[in-house]
Amino acid sequence: MRKISLVIITAAVAGCATWGQLDDGLKGLLGQPIDVAINKIGYPNSEQTIAGRKLYRWGSSSQQMAYMPTTTTTNGYAGVGSGFTPYSSTTTGGTFVPLNYNCQITLEVDAKQIIQRYQADGNLGGCEPYIKALKK
Repeated sequence: MRKISLVIITAAVAGCATWGQLDDGLKGLLGQPIDVAINKIGYPNSEQTIAGRKLYRWGSSSQQMAYMPTTTTTNGYAGVGSGFTPYSSTTTGGTFVPLNYNCQITLEVDAKQIIQRYQADGNLGGCEPYIKALKK
């Protein structure tokens, strides 16, 4: 129950963003100059060359708190007079749980600064700002 609630809360916080939208947005950058990506999602956090490949990376990480409601049911027997009577009690409460949002997007360009490949890692809560920017 707790995992299901956390998934629902995470989905609600992430809005209507989906991995398919991120993939579609990044596919739309293939064959485009890196300036198109910069104009859409902002300046990258880093650029580097690995194994002769030029990579641009965008990333974000944040933590938010979400309220996780809980319901506990207690069953038992209580002594009444000379016998026992069954009882049931429900308690509702909750706690705040941390939600970690993160996203990293990597774009590989060729010698002419044309985007050739992409990779995205993280979760929807972290990638949502990039998804929204790519949809514009």
